[in-house]
Amino acid sequence: MHLKECILLNLSNVKYIWYCIYSYNANQEINMKKVIFDIDGVLFSEENYFDVAALTIQEWLYDSIYLGLPTEADLCNIKNTNRGNISSTRYYLWGNDKLIHFLKSKGINSEWDMVHAYLSTTIGLMAREYFLKTGEKLNVCISTEKDIKKAGLVLMGLSIPGSEEILSFWQNILKNDANGIEIFDFLLFEFGKYLENVKWLQLQSNFWNMHKETFLNIYLGTNLFISEFGKFPYNGRKEGFIKFDKSLAPASKIKAMFQQIKQKGYKISIATGRKLIETEIPFKQNNWLEEFDEEYIATVSDAEDVSKLLKCKIPDKPDPFIYYCAMFGRKKENYLNYLNGDILLDENDKYIIVGDSIADFLAAKKIGVSFIGITGTYKFSSLENILKNENCVCVDSVLKILDIL
Repeated sequence: MHLKECILLNLSNVKYIWYCIYSYNANQEINMKKVIFDIDGVLFSEENYFDVAALTIQEWLYDSIYLGLPTEADLCNIKNTNRGNISSTRYYLWGNDKLIHFLKSKGINSEWDMVHAYLSTTIGLMAREYFLKTGEKLNVCISTEKDIKKAGLVLMGLSIPGSEEILSFWQNILKNDANGIEIFDFLLFEFGKYLENVKWLQLQSNFWNMHKETFLNIYLGTNLFISEFGKFPYNGRKEGFIKFDKSLAPASKIKAMFQQIKQKGYKISIATGRKLIETEIPFKQNNWLEEFDEEYIATVSDAEDVSKLLKCKIPDKPDPFIYYCAMFGRKKENYLNYLNGDILLDENDKYIIVGDSIADFLAAKKIGVSFIGITGTYKFSSLENILKNENCVCVDSVLKILDIL
């Protein structure tokens, strides 16, 4: 529907005309052809993030500045971050990546949310043990940094569940109808049987933000962390793992792919769950940033901005908000429209989301645009099985999308 048609529908309804004009302005690029790229699992390997997620869990459970729980495994030497130690820590905590596989299959794409699921479940299962022993709910809460060590003392003496116990619990509690962030509602309902208070375990709670900052300090390194947050991190000085990010094809070939896509008449943009700083640094290192208009590099930083601006929860993937920013620009005046989905897509425009996750696919389906699945980058991707029944194309490398466009 075009602007002229909208106005002719009801000239007396000023509110309706305003709505049409406002929605139309957000979609003013007619006959647009645009490819929207996710980053992790499409352009960069996620392996580095999975390592950092394991190190984040390790610190929270076993470091003396956090919960300081005892362990028989060699997980207490937090400062030993050589490659062999990192690999064994990840193997132990993520159960040879089986827990990551399960969460991915449930549409959980953010490593921050994966860490939250792991830590919440660990505490919930320890509370269940306490309840079965005493018949009482466990009184523990982590909402401030001062609460962390106190919680460790409360949990001391209870069994720490291993990866197999956590996976078995998830498989029993999270049935087929639980997907995406709604799995946390199922977890909170179950933990409410054993904990006096579960509100602090909600997504985007203070607890969630604290372990997210732990993750980001390990990933970015302390210097970048301070520049991003304006404070010294709780978990001390870190070198940073961002330098270990690896592209899934030679950087020069991916750059050439971007250029060839633009030569075909497409524009390109980014829609990622990374923060802006996590995106810009590796893009600069690979000489990719110059290929993009920064107005269309949409990140979770934009979702955080709208959360602060409109006092709402962070609309992270698979919410369409970040994708709308990538499609129509990071324009704050359009944030409310993006958030509410008040966007009119012109039938002559062509938008294609390129992603590796169920979250990317669900967003494309909700928006009503095409989707290309990248299925060869992750050893246990469940995306291909889902797309078999959908009208979507799958390729095993992002470089192969040139044959489709």
